[in-house]
Amino acid sequence: EHKVRKIVFLSTDFVLYPDKNPYRDSKLEAEHILRASSLDYTILRPTPVYGKGDDKNFISVWETVRKFPIIPAIRCIMQPVYVGDVVKAILGVMENPKTSRKEYNLPGGSIVSFDGILRFTAKQMGLRRWVMTLPNALMLAMIRVYEAIVPHPAVRYYQVHKWTTNKELSLDE
Repeated sequence: EHKVRKIVFLSTDFVLYPDKNPYRDSKLEAEHILRASSLDYTILRPTPVYGKGDDKNFISVWETVRKFPIIPAIRCIMQPVYVGDVVKAILGVMENPKTSRKEYNLPGGSIVSFDGILRFTAKQMGLRRWVMTLPNALMLAMIRVYEAIVPHPAVRYYQVHKWTTNKELSLDE
């Protein structure tokens, strides 16, 4: 009706993990709807996005580093992707017929440890911080308690649990 030629759907890398949560489940359902349709689409699955305008992923990291001299960390790797690279990917698939009805993971170009992200952030902010890497089981238990007592938690259990799987995504596609 509105002459839409193509849909570029921003999903999430959460759909690649088995843990159910409302965010993952809604994105996965949208992917299923697109695949079942006759529409021309491309699905993009960015890993956690960082950059100007971030109000979801790393803003809580920056706030934590700013506020606390001792910061607990989990053992995990991450592949954060720069917001500008996500925009380039969106623009790149919009007019490219080779991307029709395809799905692409969008990991960042570097694999970094979470404690490394915290240390780097503190250094960039000019702050001296002690990053204390704790066993993942302990951190996950602490996140459960935190989520239960804080009305609007900055981080959720399902996010942290996903990080602990240490799944490296390929940049091949």
